[in-house]
Amino acid sequence: MTYTLYKNNMCAMMNQTDIAAYFKDKYGTKLDQARISRIMRGEDQISWPFARDLSREFPEKDIAEWKDAEPEDLKKAFEQLKNKET
Repeated sequence: MTYTLYKNNMCAMMNQTDIAAYFKDKYGTKLDQARISRIMRGEDQISWPFARDLSREFPEKDIAEWKDAEPEDLKKAFEQLKNKET
């Protein structure tokens, strides 16, 4: 499975399992779907390693900004990720 980043596409957001798999494949991030879900609901904080990976993927924010990001910020960022199988 490969993934492509579509910065200007207003497609639906990838599901949480795909988001976890994308960051694991690309950066070695160790998050599962349940943790992504808790982060997206604001029940869990973004870890420093995940904030680092988010800043690499979405450089418009630095690590500290991603660490303090709200769930809505993440939803907007993840809308940019479109799962594309080739």
